[in-house]
Amino acid sequence: MAKKRVERVSEHLKHLVSEYLQHNAEKGILITVTAIIMSNDLRHAQIFVSIYPEEKETSTFRYLEEKLGELRNHVGNNVKMKFLPVFELTLDRGEKNRQRIEKIIAEHKK
Repeated sequence: MAKKRVERVSEHLKHLVSEYLQHNAEKGILITVTAIIMSNDLRHAQIFVSIYPEEKETSTFRYLEEKLGELRNHVGNNVKMKFLPVFELTLDRGEKNRQRIEKIIAEHKK
């Protein structure tokens, strides 16, 4: 039962975080919340984000880290929880790594 609750809370937070990022992202920058991993006690949330274009990745990620307090306030105003989780942002490089591997394989086949 606790596992289902963690999954439900994680999905709800993913929606709220995505909503916040969509409204606060700079024009021309796509920020995607790829996953949120919650601790079993719901006190910590690791948020995985993907940022496009790659040239803006570093500066946008720094900007997002500076805005974590505002993000936490947004979530707190839109969800009822006994404890609001502490957020940790992580840059998700999985998709970019997959694309690089496919490119290398395609070049190798030539």
